[in-house]
Amino acid sequence: ASDKQNADRAVVELKRISRDFKTPVLTLSSFSRAFYEKKASMEAFKESGGIEYSADVLIGLNYTLEGKKKIKAQDGKTHEVTYIDTAASKKQDPRIVELTVLKNRRGESEVTLRYSYFSKNDLFEELARLD
Repeated sequence: ASDKQNADRAVVELKRISRDFKTPVLTLSSFSRAFYEKKASMEAFKESGGIEYSADVLIGLNYTLEGKKKIKAQDGKTHEVTYIDTAASKKQDPRIVELTVLKNRRGESEVTLRYSYFSKNDLFEELARLD
């Protein structure tokens, strides 16, 4: 089976466990590398459409420090784009991160919370709600 098929099978089994035993199941998923410089979104979940389909709640976590870079479009014109600068973000102390509720079947979604992350202590301190 492919990685995607294996991931889909695992997600379906986790959903069954949650339903049958009436217990929450927390699953972590990495983002595709193509989304490292973008804000968290449902499209960023790696390998499996089953994750965003089956989950009751999806939460994304990303850095907030933005950078600007120039890119050349196919038409030859140069455009300035904004991106999330992960390298610069990792050098901050504390690091500023945003937690965004991307999906919530039984509650509020599109909620964003901002935190200071103290990596030396693995500690998050809430700063503000941004919606």
